[in-house]
Amino acid sequence: MAEESEPPYSTINRRLILVEDDPLVRGALRRSLATQGYGVLEFGCAEDLLDLLDAQAFEPDLLISDVRLPGLDGISLAEQLSERFPRLHVLLISGYLDDSQLRRVHRCPQFFFQPKPFVGVDLTRLVADILKSVA
Repeated sequence: MAEESEPPYSTINRRLILVEDDPLVRGALRRSLATQGYGVLEFGCAEDLLDLLDAQAFEPDLLISDVRLPGLDGISLAEQLSERFPRLHVLLISGYLDDSQLRRVHRCPQFFFQPKPFVGVDLTRLVADILKSVA
């Protein structure tokens, strides 16, 4: 029986925030991250996350957000949070970005983009790489 290998980095105490309006996608992404030991706070819209951050002293390590959200879009959310938390890294996910959205994503070196669809292992690998680069 093969032994499950430990990740070469610590997932403990990593504060990940997931913002995805589709509850099925959000649940699948959370489960993929949880299997690697990440704790994930999940939200269906940007405004709910902003309300929590206004009410609590909490600094996330990584924001994972869909670009297309009801209300405030994921790129605008990422820009706001990056001003508030300068060390925050952001992984934006979307099935489609137009040219202006892509330029906004590439303007900030702390923003990463993963096109949909993808499998959970791709997400966890990318999250691990991002977090290792800032450790």
